[in-house]
Amino acid sequence: AMRVFNPRGSKRGLLSLHSLALVGVIVIPILMPLGPHQDFFQPPAKIWAAPSMKDFSRAQQTTESNEGFFVFPIENYPNVIKTDVVTTSALATLTLLALVGLIFLVRDARRLVSIRRQSHLVRRYSSVSILVNDQISVPFSYWLPGQTNVVIPIGLLARPLDYKLAMKHELQHHRQGDTKSVYLIWFLRLSCLANPFVHLWARELSEIQEFACDEALVDQQKVDSHAYARCLFEVAQTANGLKGVPVCATGLTFQTRGTLLKRRINTMLFQKCRYQNRSFLFASSLGLIAALTATSFASTGLVQDRRITLDQAEKMLKKTAPTPNFPITINDRVLRQLNRYIGTPEGREFMRNALARMENEKPAIEKLMKQYGVPRELLAMPIIESGYQNLPQVNSSNVKAAGLWQFIPRTAQVYGLRVDSTVDERLNIPLLNDAAMRLLVSGKMRFQDWMLSVSAYNAGEERVQEGIDKTGSRDAWTLVGKGFEGDHDYLAKLMAAILIMNSPESVL
Repeated sequence: AMRVFNPRGSKRGLLSLHSLALVGVIVIPILMPLGPHQDFFQPPAKIWAAPSMKDFSRAQQTTESNEGFFVFPIENYPNVIKTDVVTTSALATLTLLALVGLIFLVRDARRLVSIRRQSHLVRRYSSVSILVNDQISVPFSYWLPGQTNVVIPIGLLARPLDYKLAMKHELQHHRQGDTKSVYLIWFLRLSCLANPFVHLWARELSEIQEFACDEALVDQQKVDSHAYARCLFEVAQTANGLKGVPVCATGLTFQTRGTLLKRRINTMLFQKCRYQNRSFLFASSLGLIAALTATSFASTGLVQDRRITLDQAEKMLKKTAPTPNFPITINDRVLRQLNRYIGTPEGREFMRNALARMENEKPAIEKLMKQYGVPRELLAMPIIESGYQNLPQVNSSNVKAAGLWQFIPRTAQVYGLRVDSTVDERLNIPLLNDAAMRLLVSGKMRFQDWMLSVSAYNAGEERVQEGIDKTGSRDAWTLVGKGFEGDHDYLAKLMAAILIMNSPESVL
């Protein structure tokens, strides 16, 4: 037979290319969590907890619940998507689609099993069973776990030539893997129900599978092209108006559209064989896989969610080496402060700068902590106090605090620092570091608890003692919940800062 050059390549090569793309579309998203997590480019859309730390604080207008804790209504966050509603709706939709797809597959699987029981085995080709059935009008093939079958209408037995042609076509479907890839196509269509391009692609892929079967049989001279075209036409006439085609089966004339049938017959009669440009197909396949992979990973940065969930916070906690006498707690208050620092552009910049400055002071402070027995976690205190900046006293402010540790004049003088109109030793970092350690140890000695010591550092020892006397509790979080604190959510801010200090990548 004369070989006709087709620069577009063969249908079998095109089918291989589409099959690789199909597998890539489904497999690459599954493998994405194993790949790099950094953004490929600056995302054009971001979801923040609020535009700034100030907006975040203003949005948190609190009301006190019966338990004494504060409730933050989501309506107070105008810039926050109601993630619980969105997530629940998305999961409900996906679950519904999965159930619909499962119903279709189970229905068709039961129908195929029923046809299998009512069919008669004619012969076997390796692991493929050839069956005849008197209840079907067109031949088809399907795969189920443990079953690889070709079902032929019993009427074709009276036409031996057509019977052989139909059987060879269906066996070719099995060789190409069409009876298995049909499940991937169905899964993709179900997952992208609202995407018309996916349905068009699935239709195109089904057509290519049929052309590839036709091409393989004619090019390999397994059938006569004229006899095959006649058989195709006659079986298509029998299948006209066919309904209830199983979604997990392929068939000689399941695709019975007139234009497709004409193109298939025309290909049979006038384009017997095609030259396969294997280098072109191989290069195209590699290019397609690379493009799909790059697009999948890059698309993860299209919308960047900068809010922290409870699961993410718990993962950050696992990176923090536990200190028995200073437990790190994650609760709603801490989660809110994490989102204040991580979920706002301003908060992230503040934390990045504070952590960078901390590196300069860290060696000296850690040395003092070892000397006084102060938990290392309290390295985060200057982050929330000053951002690790040696701030001078602002005379216009109500609280006359200064330095890394933000001592007020009276406290500084109690711990031996000179604060007057000419000298402010709170700006002497080594002296203030030592005073801060002694203040924390003093609170620990009085309350026998580092958490209460931190609360006393901020609110004052008398305020903490008042809380213990009135509530009867020595739990720092209980005192906070009852309102016995200094700066609002000071303890939660410290916990958030400790977590970020041990997971600095969270604010990159």
